[in-house]
Amino acid sequence: MTFACGGQEQVVNLGIRVDASGWDPSVLQVDVASGYDYSMFADEPGGSVTLKVRATPAEAVSGYQWYRQDRIETDNGVRHEDVELEGETSDTLVIGEVRGYAEYFCRVTDTNGRTQDCWFRVGVQNHLDIRPDNENEDWTFRAPYGGSVTLRASVTADDMEGVTFQWCRLLWNDSDFWTEEPIEGATGSALEVQDVTERQVFNLKVTDKYGTEESRWFYASVENHLSVVPADGLPDVVLSSDGALLAVTVRADDTTDLTYAWSRGYGEPEDSLSDSPS
Repeated sequence: MTFACGGQEQVVNLGIRVDASGWDPSVLQVDVASGYDYSMFADEPGGSVTLKVRATPAEAVSGYQWYRQDRIETDNGVRHEDVELEGETSDTLVIGEVRGYAEYFCRVTDTNGRTQDCWFRVGVQNHLDIRPDNENEDWTFRAPYGGSVTLRASVTADDMEGVTFQWCRLLWNDSDFWTEEPIEGATGSALEVQDVTERQVFNLKVTDKYGTEESRWFYASVENHLSVVPADGLPDVVLSSDGALLAVTVRADDTTDLTYAWSRGYGEPEDSLSDSPS
């Protein structure tokens, strides 16, 4: 969860613990046999990979069927087609010659006829990686209000030949999910964002010559260098039996339209307290 104010952010990580007290052990569970690595890479072009699923309990399994999902370009956009791999009906699939990127999945059927799919990404290992190219390796790049900022990515791979870039703008829509709009001409490792007046989100997609794609989110936000400290000469704690003047010193690049809200204790609002710096 992210809390933001004036372009400054605080990120809070929340965990959810699942109550498994009502879990039915007879229900089929399907996962990657090697753990949580759904991406499998051949060491070199033409190499092989082995895909394996784990389905438990074994007595609940009725059958396995492997598929490859083909990506087909059409005049109306991209269409995906699931291709059944004839004879591949065990928990393991060996791909003998990997030349490029592809996606596979195993459909596991239980004794009640229900199915679960386990997906894999398959490609040639190129160690493609994306990092933010700034001093602090921060995914957020900041600009003065209304100014511009350049988002820069540092991309590495074993073989950089044929690596392509595509920046996309991410927009939060009325259906409460992100939509992605490719930015025409934004096909380099850097993107200039102009007129930054609020936080904006971008996605950089990088594809290598083997067809493997990696993507990362970048953020353009307003930098106002806002800081608040006790006013000069005042300690953090003022001791007095007759009342005391509390004041703070506020620094920012732009101090217009700043708002203040004093509270007593820890976050308890008081209508009678001042809304000024003292």
